[in-house]
Amino acid sequence: MPVKGGGYRLYIHSPEIVALREAVGSHAPAGEMEKRKANIFKRTLQAVSKREKEQERRLKELRKLTHITVYYPRGLSASEAREIYEKLFRAEIKRHKRRLIVNGLLLPLSIVFTLFPGPNVVFAYLAWRTLSHYRSKKGGEKGLKDIEVTFAADPLLEELQELLNKKWVLKRKERIHRLGKRLGIEHLEKMY
Repeated sequence: MPVKGGGYRLYIHSPEIVALREAVGSHAPAGEMEKRKANIFKRTLQAVSKREKEQERRLKELRKLTHITVYYPRGLSASEAREIYEKLFRAEIKRHKRRLIVNGLLLPLSIVFTLFPGPNVVFAYLAWRTLSHYRSKKGGEKGLKDIEVTFAADPLLEELQELLNKKWVLKRKERIHRLGKRLGIEHLEKMY
């Protein structure tokens, strides 16, 4: 996704991922007690997951895909788009690897909190973040190596790039919002 100033940002928008998430969410356990436990667990997980960036979730879910299409502005060649794609994925992998190491090193230190009564929330949070960064790293590695990638030029992204790089644009946010609808991305204007 183009950003102001001529750079690019990794943005994963996949209808396949949304369909996979909905299919997994529709599975309900058989017994009433299991349903209650599953609902409590699901609500807790959703509350914690709200803090997690959408981008990180999508990166983790790349592990379930076999093919993706990368759209880029028409002003770039396919080889330039591939270079940018690989650079962005490597940066994401590096970021998650670094955070995985930090959270993993803090995990044993959180055992100290077992001395206090009640659940060890610090340990649970660090364990969850460690696992989350591990999955994001693995998803990024799969996106870089194992997934079949098709590159396609998109004139709408070129239009977005022009909107972002112009100094003066009347109702820029509204125009980006309309462009986001045409791209199939809700609230695109919030990214800029």
